[in-house]
Amino acid sequence: MKEMLAAKLINQVLRLGVQTPDRIILALLSLVVLGAISVTRLPLNFLPKAEFPFIGVQIPYPNGVPGQVERYIARPVEEVLATLGGVQEVFSYSDDQTCFVGVQFEWGREVDVLRLVARGMTDAQIAETLFISARTVHKHLEHVFAKLGVRTRTAAVNRAFGHARGTAVRL
Repeated sequence: MKEMLAAKLINQVLRLGVQTPDRIILALLSLVVLGAISVTRLPLNFLPKAEFPFIGVQIPYPNGVPGQVERYIARPVEEVLATLGGVQEVFSYSDDQTCFVGVQFEWGREVDVLRLVARGMTDAQIAETLFISARTVHKHLEHVFAKLGVRTRTAAVNRAFGHARGTAVRL
């Protein structure tokens, strides 16, 4: 009985589409416009707000020679920025108008531990992945719990990545 009703409904919709294609096109266009409006107004509460450990320095130097800009500006700035703690990579770009020096820092160990907790790993698995002891993992988690004001692994992940209240917390 249900199959007959479904077939009858599909038949009527197809007949309507063939008889009045302008109405079908108008209905589809209306759905596309409403969808576009909705997408622009949706809040992005469930995307974590991340702050990447990166510093970029842009130095304008109009009408310069790229080789000289690199030698006399980029390299000294790179050397100074490389003395900062926890530097993972220093890179630069020089042209005749500007010099850009970027420094990427290492993520904190607590963030690494929390990321692996979010993947469902146990303390032993995290310790093996990060080449540290399970006791060190446990200590990192204690510090994370205290910073976030939570008591469980699930609550820490939810709080840190912004799912609990719609905003992420910086560790």
